[in-house]
Amino acid sequence: GKCELYQGYACKRYLENQYIHLESFQEQTEVEEQIATAMQILTNPKAISPKCLSYAPAAFCFYVFPPCKKDNDGDVIMENPEPLRLCREDCDLLKHDKCRREFFSQTTNAFLAGVFQSANCSGLPRTLPTRRHCTGIGLPSVVNRHHLCYNGTGGSYRGTLSIASSGQPCKSWPDDIHMRARKYSYLAGGHNFCRNPGGSMEVPWCYVDNHHTQKEVCQVPKCSNGDLVMILIPAVSIPLILGCVVIVFCVACRRKKKGGKNKDIPMQDRMLSAKKTKVPELSPNVVHVLGEMGDGKFGKVFKAQILSNLHYCPNDPVSVKTLSERSSPAQVQQFQREMETFSALQHPNVAALKAVVTQPSLRCMVFEYTNGVDLHEYLVLHSPQADFAKPPSSASSHASTTIEHADFVRMAIQVAAGMDYLTTHNFIHRDLSARNVLVCGNLELKICNLGVIRDSYLSCYYRNPQGGQMLPVRWMAPESLKTWQFDDKSSVWSFGVLLWEMFSFGLQPYCGYSNHEVLDMVSRRQLLTCPDQCPAKVYSLMHECWCGQPSQRPTFADIHSKLVGWEGTSTTRMTSQ
Repeated sequence: GKCELYQGYACKRYLENQYIHLESFQEQTEVEEQIATAMQILTNPKAISPKCLSYAPAAFCFYVFPPCKKDNDGDVIMENPEPLRLCREDCDLLKHDKCRREFFSQTTNAFLAGVFQSANCSGLPRTLPTRRHCTGIGLPSVVNRHHLCYNGTGGSYRGTLSIASSGQPCKSWPDDIHMRARKYSYLAGGHNFCRNPGGSMEVPWCYVDNHHTQKEVCQVPKCSNGDLVMILIPAVSIPLILGCVVIVFCVACRRKKKGGKNKDIPMQDRMLSAKKTKVPELSPNVVHVLGEMGDGKFGKVFKAQILSNLHYCPNDPVSVKTLSERSSPAQVQQFQREMETFSALQHPNVAALKAVVTQPSLRCMVFEYTNGVDLHEYLVLHSPQADFAKPPSSASSHASTTIEHADFVRMAIQVAAGMDYLTTHNFIHRDLSARNVLVCGNLELKICNLGVIRDSYLSCYYRNPQGGQMLPVRWMAPESLKTWQFDDKSSVWSFGVLLWEMFSFGLQPYCGYSNHEVLDMVSRRQLLTCPDQCPAKVYSLMHECWCGQPSQRPTFADIHSKLVGWEGTSTTRMTSQ
């Protein structure tokens, strides 16, 4: 195997700046692309229960990308590296407790079921008295080394003694019977420590044969009153001491940040001003963050709710694009320019900037958003090949269960109208795609430009080797792939790919090919093939958008005019013309 610094985004939250273990034949970028779809579902609260959602993404990341083992000095062992794989105990607890419904429910969609059922917990490191040999995900351990004796019948004993009264070593507990009952979750991890599951005997016991038929009581001593005190003192005092240490550490760090943060940058270079913006300025305390969407160019991007105020309707969902506290003066100036630029862009098919916050405690832009889905998710949900249930939320309430060609045309008209508005105002969208189009009520589409790459769409991007920038190569024009530059004509190329996404019901362009292969295919003009049931006229328009000479591509005004002329045209006429 080999150790590499993690460079991806799907598991960045858990593996940032860590070295991961890969087999010698594995390439990190290829594995990253393969797991992106799984992470999209594992981080979707509509598909995963809350208690499973808290642990499953981390477990999946450590299962696929185990961290590399370190030496006693804390340095990664690069010569003959070893992986610190996910602890079997945590895998078992997820499977039989936290994510029990997702593992065994018959209603789970096929892809999700495949992800969970592919997890083989038995091949992971079994539970030992300490966890130094594996990677945990924060679940409470089934072992307590301070339990040196048992109380009552030993039902609560969680110690590490594993010798039967006859002197025979205990065998590992079977997971085919006990682990299926959540009340026996303390048998997780494949350990062989003495226990008394269900109080079936008077004292802790274990199996001493491989067939798990011979039971023997263990050599665990019964607690006297003094022993009970010795159990309770560590159980109570250790968490209390750790809590005090954490509090002191947090207070010290907070004071250090307040004292040293940006101390060399003059205050005026860190200030934003709302004077030149054409939208209201809000107070930080009316912005209520609901959840993180990802990392943007300037800082975190959140989904939020605006509390009652004089300037903005509190019932409308919003996204909040923040400016990091550690931003340089140049980044502050660029954020200021974006505030002023976005505030002047007001169009029904463009997600508008609705307000700004410029206080030191929170510097952000507030954009309109949706409680529903983006266009890619909408297309997948309404695909004839969809093998999972439609969500009960507003995600499925925008239209009927099927999409007609006329619906596609109406949607394309809205995107073209929004892009025509943006280009005439000298605004270049660098990432036009279905995932960056919001679906609002009555199938109203709005182009958004948050500049955030969500974990669920990591496989759509390629890291530019020259500057590390993540680029949507499957949507990019050939000239942009050569120069990494964008203009209105490269946006037209991306619009052609977006049209292809629509009529493919959300399939990924060049599906089945790696990003490296796509770069080569586009350079050799191997264009996307016509989707099934796509009208000839529409595919012809796609080809116009993909013209090799940028100057010969249509403008968005031309595209909009053509689509409006098609609106209401029957499928037969569109195909035959």
